[in-house]
Amino acid sequence: MPQTNDDLFQDSRMTFGEHLEELRATLVKAMISLVIGILASLYFTPSVVQFLQTPVERAIREYRVQKARKELEKQYGFVPDEMAFLLSEYSLVPNEVRVNPADLLKLLQAYRPEEFSRRIDDLEFSGLNIPVNQVQPVATRLLAMDSTVTAEETLGAIAAVHSQLTDAERQVLQQLRGLDSAQVGAAQQVQVLGVLNRLIKSESLASDPSLEPIFKQAETSWLTTFWNAFWAADTSNEKPMLKIRTAYNANGEIRLIHRLNRTILERYVFPTAPPSPYLSLTIWQPTQASTVALGAGEGFMIYLKASLLTGTIVAGPFIFYFLWTFVAAGLYPQEQRHVYLYLPFSLALFAAGVLVAFVFAFEPVLKFLFSFNLLLGIDPQPRIGEWLSFVMLLPLGFGIAFQLPLVMLLLFRIGIISVETYVSQWRMAMLIIAVISMLATPADPISMFLLGGPLVLLYVFGIGLCRLLPVNKRVFPEGYDPV
Repeated sequence: MPQTNDDLFQDSRMTFGEHLEELRATLVKAMISLVIGILASLYFTPSVVQFLQTPVERAIREYRVQKARKELEKQYGFVPDEMAFLLSEYSLVPNEVRVNPADLLKLLQAYRPEEFSRRIDDLEFSGLNIPVNQVQPVATRLLAMDSTVTAEETLGAIAAVHSQLTDAERQVLQQLRGLDSAQVGAAQQVQVLGVLNRLIKSESLASDPSLEPIFKQAETSWLTTFWNAFWAADTSNEKPMLKIRTAYNANGEIRLIHRLNRTILERYVFPTAPPSPYLSLTIWQPTQASTVALGAGEGFMIYLKASLLTGTIVAGPFIFYFLWTFVAAGLYPQEQRHVYLYLPFSLALFAAGVLVAFVFAFEPVLKFLFSFNLLLGIDPQPRIGEWLSFVMLLPLGFGIAFQLPLVMLLLFRIGIISVETYVSQWRMAMLIIAVISMLATPADPISMFLLGGPLVLLYVFGIGLCRLLPVNKRVFPEGYDPV
């Protein structure tokens, strides 16, 4: 009678060296797959990096909108409806800029001559320079009647300016000085501005001999911004005030005298330093949001890191297939059947964990973390390298943690923990879930809750899985011994 061969794997048995050779071939094929995946992903890497930056950029925009809302509430006591609409619907934030109306008007005249045809002189005074509350003090100086002035230089300059006034101008200024301060308004402001702007164009003012000591001064730090830059590149030793007159005498450019006259009026006629000619305007701009790279080579390293991540995902199925063919050769048919059942289930749980991290976790976690920036008044500038590490580690932690039902089933099937233990020790399980949620996340309450909540449901699902798939009977009959 023929002997029954009890060795089920006689035909497939390999020597130790053959196993090593098979493992080497498998690893080589896996590495080739990884290299091909990385090379294939190089073209898509910039798009991948842009995609991975989307959550943090969206969170930064939301932070800046909330910051603008907070500042508007502080300014107005509430957020006006039209501003709230711009904030919420268009994600626009207010930004204050300072412009010189004269420069702005000249720019508009250049690009829209049909709409802004009126010419202006940027050296003339306007209501920005002489506000209503300064009208009477300026008129007092023009009339040489300011008793507070004692400096010889200022007295001489005021006297020179006063000598240039016409009788009609003196009469207007005298009437203005006699008014009560409450009666001074825009009409009186226009009168004073008319006198000053007429004096700017007076060639006889600049040639007044009493101003000669002023013209010989070497000090220029007090000169106004309107022509202080005129001397920025000057390295000569010529006195600046004299230099203007010399330049005028050489080429006859009348605007040089206008500039000199304006400087004299600003320096000696104004009781205080004139207000800035620049006007504050509020414009609404789209929120700017981007990550930053602090090192010169950080962009290159980010490119390599993202390519490695993308290449691993692309080559992952092939790598897993090669490794699985090597491992499956050493398994019983019954064990292979269980792997074919549990492996897709494990991959589905991992994908679910990654999906939860990407879809539900990133933005709430970032909003929570950025809320402390808003509280402390610190603008966030996330570093791209740190952010990509966060992007890769958080989904990985979620994906691994979502393997909880399979871990529970494994411990049950090998007889370490029973279903009754899972049920009776649920309080201890909740504590372990809390620890897992803390270790697999940045330990902020939002991400811990977003991971811990699903894990609690998966724990209940794991108990149901253990009841649904009880411990099987022996694979082989009693008394079977493969040796």
